[in-house]
Amino acid sequence: MTFIRVKTIRGRDYAYLVESRWDPARKTSHQGVVKYLGSVEGVRLEDVPAEHRSAGVEAFILQHSKDAEARRERVASGLADRLSRALLGGDRKAAAAVVREAVASLGFEPAYADVVRAAMYRVGDLWKAGEISVSREHLASNVMGQVLDELNAGIRARPRTRGAVALCTPMGEQHNLATKVLEGLLANRGHRTFNISASAPTDAIVDFIAGRRADTVFVSLTIPEYLPNAKRLVKALREKAPKARVLVGGQAVREDTDGAFPPGSVVPPDRTLAALDALEKSG
Repeated sequence: MTFIRVKTIRGRDYAYLVESRWDPARKTSHQGVVKYLGSVEGVRLEDVPAEHRSAGVEAFILQHSKDAEARRERVASGLADRLSRALLGGDRKAAAAVVREAVASLGFEPAYADVVRAAMYRVGDLWKAGEISVSREHLASNVMGQVLDELNAGIRARPRTRGAVALCTPMGEQHNLATKVLEGLLANRGHRTFNISASAPTDAIVDFIAGRRADTVFVSLTIPEYLPNAKRLVKALREKAPKARVLVGGQAVREDTDGAFPPGSVVPPDRTLAALDALEKSG
């Protein structure tokens, strides 16, 4: 019989794949470690040799993976709350420290996609509810932009081995934090990025992207007022840069219900990383 045993060392739980074997000479069973599996929250079924994947082992991994995900969500939520407070207070040093902590504890991509994005959504929701002034919203956005610029600058030194991606916002849209988040995520994956946000005339954006022959274009939109401009931009891109894959995302896109954007082009806010995975598979 095979099962997983947990050993606690310095407050952390570690998993061991253990097999119970019958000793006919002694007429008793004894346990032997088959494999060390690492920290409990990181154990996957693929880590267990096929011949030892018993029902008990599978149940253990399923339950602990659920627990680990719940813990990860709690950590991300707490970090996002601390980050939003630092941003609203205009404390760039504290904000940068929270993001670095998020990267260290959750990983680079979850820190950007979950913590940074969630913090900015919280700031935006407070502004929409009238609980903070537009000045404080701008302060938070500017501080977050500075932190992302600093972090992204450290990524650019890595070699670029994947396709080129252009990041833009439609004419009139001045919010470009989402493009900075994407810039970091893409650069971290080895893409060459051209971040030409914020607002620029549609023709200028299209001419730039067509001239650079970007493989993919991300259009980010925060303010619903500029939905018509975003639709015109997407249409122009499909006409003048037909080989580029065009993806559209942002808070305002969720309010578009007339289906004007091409099928498959809209990226839901909670599917950013999945969209990047799909982008790389298609490339």
